[in-house]
Amino acid sequence: EPLSKNNGASNNNNSKESSIAIAKLAFCVLIQVPLQICEKMNDIKTVRKYLGSYKGSLSIITESSNKEFGSSIADTTAKVSEAAIDEVVNKIANGMNALTMDGKEEEDDSNSLSKEVLAAESDPSDYDYGEGVVSEDFHQPFQFSLEEENWLDPVNLSKPDPTLSTEQAQFAVGSLLKHATYSLLEPLLFALNKKEIESHTSNLSKLIFLLLKPQSPLLRNNDSGDDDNMDAAAGALQDATMSPFWVLRDAAVYSMTSTKHKQLSLASTYLDVLHKLIAVDQEHLQDLGGIGAASQKTTDLSAASIVGLSALSSWCGMTETISTPSAISAVLDAMNDISHVVERASNQYNRNKLLHDLIPMLQLMSGISIDNVKTDRMSNSKIPQTLLNSGLLRQLLVIGLSNTDLSAAPFFHHALWGLSVAHPTTIGKYVARYPSTKDLVR
Repeated sequence: EPLSKNNGASNNNNSKESSIAIAKLAFCVLIQVPLQICEKMNDIKTVRKYLGSYKGSLSIITESSNKEFGSSIADTTAKVSEAAIDEVVNKIANGMNALTMDGKEEEDDSNSLSKEVLAAESDPSDYDYGEGVVSEDFHQPFQFSLEEENWLDPVNLSKPDPTLSTEQAQFAVGSLLKHATYSLLEPLLFALNKKEIESHTSNLSKLIFLLLKPQSPLLRNNDSGDDDNMDAAAGALQDATMSPFWVLRDAAVYSMTSTKHKQLSLASTYLDVLHKLIAVDQEHLQDLGGIGAASQKTTDLSAASIVGLSALSSWCGMTETISTPSAISAVLDAMNDISHVVERASNQYNRNKLLHDLIPMLQLMSGISIDNVKTDRMSNSKIPQTLLNSGLLRQLLVIGLSNTDLSAAPFFHHALWGLSVAHPTTIGKYVARYPSTKDLVR
């Protein structure tokens, strides 16, 4: 019997070691290689060395997805597409709301696209992307071949392809990124020591910023004149650019909700990433020469800032299962950048969605929601002072009281009213003196 127990323990250790080894290999191929390539996308010779003969997976992209998404991603290089941003925002909100203790998503049967979107956020391995479908149903934008007898020779496979173009490299990187899932990389984020975990999350964070920043290395204009190939690569990259973000987000949620694996540093890293994403737009305007009125009118709001704002909103909406103090601190730390994004988004973004994004943050700071009241926030003097100093409260009143016809308006007004009740001597007085306060729905 003791021997049997020892064998069981040995098998468990072997299984754990195997899962860690697989995760390390996957992380190297699916995160570190794309990171190195994105950092050196201007050096095509180096990119060719990293990719060897690899040009992307057949099962990553279909003809139908090309037609539906190809042009919108190509447009994103020059201008943020509102439809594309709306899709990302909806994915964040739906993913956070549907995520359960074990990281699974509730299935949406409305159509095959929505099923794929939800599956891709949390655990793409749960969704059948069509690997079992015959290859004729898939479109391979960049054809390549190897000699039959050498098709598995690692030496031949690793040789750089001198004909590899930038567009082919982009498609290949997108193919790798779409395979990166939280379930595959989980052992690296919980089973290793703190230093190793920090190293992996640091690489994830770097890749997220590279992929979402303006002029992302994977979303550049095509100068080759091959529109068909560019559209194909673009279609593969639409969801791929968000894959590292979903991995870090799911790890952060699991670290806060799991009783088995507590890694508070993961949530802290995630919140720090969200703050930096929200700040991208203001930094981008400064890089262009300033944040004056002229620059703001001629420059589109950065997609990264919208993603960061929406993700922070979803995180604030999960305060029943995550740490409320850390969420409040994250909102307060990012308040100046949130104020900037709200001001810009009120002119360039869907205002109804903007109100919906702001409501969870306001409810978090007041402790008052439609069906619940928590009085512990009322003693936090940093909340009203930061709201006033950042100028965000003024922005909230301008947007809320000038868009009373929107479907989100009553809920937004209730959230504003909750802030006034929670902090009557500061926020309450300011709101009461503001013109048109009589239109505030209680």
